[in-house]
Amino acid sequence: MENKTAYVSRVNQLDAYLLDKEIVKIIQEQLSHAYKELPPGILSKFQPEIDALLKTLIWLNSILFNKSTFGQQILAITYQSDKLTRNKLILHYLLTILAPYTREFGHLRLTSNVHLQKIISWIEFCAKLLTIINFFRFLKTGQYPSLVDYFVRWKHISQSGAQMRNFGYAYMNRELIWTGFLELLNVTLPLVNYNVIQRKITQFLTSSQKNCQIVSKISPIMTIDTKCAICSKRPSIPHHINCQHVFCYFCIQGNLMMDSEFSCPICDTKNNGNIYPLEMKME
Repeated sequence: MENKTAYVSRVNQLDAYLLDKEIVKIIQEQLSHAYKELPPGILSKFQPEIDALLKTLIWLNSILFNKSTFGQQILAITYQSDKLTRNKLILHYLLTILAPYTREFGHLRLTSNVHLQKIISWIEFCAKLLTIINFFRFLKTGQYPSLVDYFVRWKHISQSGAQMRNFGYAYMNRELIWTGFLELLNVTLPLVNYNVIQRKITQFLTSSQKNCQIVSKISPIMTIDTKCAICSKRPSIPHHINCQHVFCYFCIQGNLMMDSEFSCPICDTKNNGNIYPLEMKME
């Protein structure tokens, strides 16, 4: 019967595997920032050796000395110590560090050897295919998340006993509330007539400054300096609403379509529902 204290969930094992990759990536980025001031290309030809040395240092300070990777240590996971024999440690080092170094070395320095490049490509294809097969096997059995772990038969065990993965729902709740609020705005905002609201607010704020006029047939006169009372530009197809101010046809028509009680924004003259073309009498 399997010891429950040794159980490690699949998601935690995958998280540890991904954390190990991210840790290596972060250290490589820090190194690239450290020697970016050097003359370009001075270290690029030694990139396989630099990567191999970095991974070796990480391997020595994690698996060899602490019996677990840095990603596993973050999640309180470790390998079974009795399985980390000398021969398996050597095999693990060969598969995780020397094999990738050999591949990078061949790609960088032996590009002229076409036969060797085909062999490397074939080995890479087989390795990726086996990795996919091993992943589906891991989803079924919950053991050996990586192909290397399967070859060396290293199982993950929990240092703090069997624990379920903790989920924090605070962020999810905030997202649900925000999404619901946005959906509410999408439904309600199209129903709001902003022109009416703007007109009422403008009338309330400027009522003391406007001289209301009684609607009567008054034809304004357009001069060179005349501007549209809405867009403040030279009126295009000038029209009026029985006050002394001129409007572009599209400005006044658009506002009337949105607000049937539209009034002149300057003198607050009420509209009777009609607009009138302006006779072009230039002064």
